[in-house]
Amino acid sequence: MKKLLGIVVLGFLLSANAKALDLNLLCKGDGSRKTGTGTGITLNKDVDGAVILSLKANRGEINIPAALLPGFNRTLNFLKKDKKNKFKLYNIKINESEIKANFKLNPVNKPSVKIDRYTGVLYIEGLNLTFNAECEKFEKKEKKF
Repeated sequence: MKKLLGIVVLGFLLSANAKALDLNLLCKGDGSRKTGTGTGITLNKDVDGAVILSLKANRGEINIPAALLPGFNRTLNFLKKDKKNKFKLYNIKINESEIKANFKLNPVNKPSVKIDRYTGVLYIEGLNLTFNAECEKFEKKEKKF
């Protein structure tokens, strides 16, 4: 009986924890991206857009503004009818204080994402890219208008 009760309690805790992982974040911030010539481009939250990160049941995706994309990705997007700024997250690790993951921009650029769960600050670091942003939760179910 104790073993069964323990399994039920563990299942309840895991399901409660899984529910907490369903998360949509809108992250506005600033960053920089180095170009192929070695010069840097500064990104501004008021002009260049925001990062949108979604997690659901240990799966996730991140939507990156075009200004953060490396030249290779921007060139490919320019030629495509359907622009691809959305990338799947992998190596997702969630604990009490932070969320960590990676995403693949292209075969050589696999930036890391880290979100401090107490401050709400998102950090993206990767090949020639740094970006820091403040995140806010939002619900996709509710429409603003």
